[in-house]
Amino acid sequence: AAAEVHLEEGDVIAFVTEVEGLDVSHTGLAMFRDDRLYLLHASTRRNVVERSPQVLSEYIKGMPGVVGIMVARATVPKKAQSCIVQPK
Repeated sequence: AAAEVHLEEGDVIAFVTEVEGLDVSHTGLAMFRDDRLYLLHASTRRNVVERSPQVLSEYIKGMPGVVGIMVARATVPKKAQSCIVQPK
């Protein structure tokens, strides 16, 4: 729960696993509701995109083999560059 202050809406959250040969077992997006962090993800159990039923810190406790999270954040480049691809 202490990590919540470092995350932002829309950050990519990956569940880091201890499974041999597998670094990440599931991903989703950070979603804040009432100042608490949830995971917006495609549920493999229910086959729908949903918000985690509990806050992320509680939700992750029920994930077997998950040892933590990895976070990625998209940023805007300081100097935006464009590229035009000409069709052949």
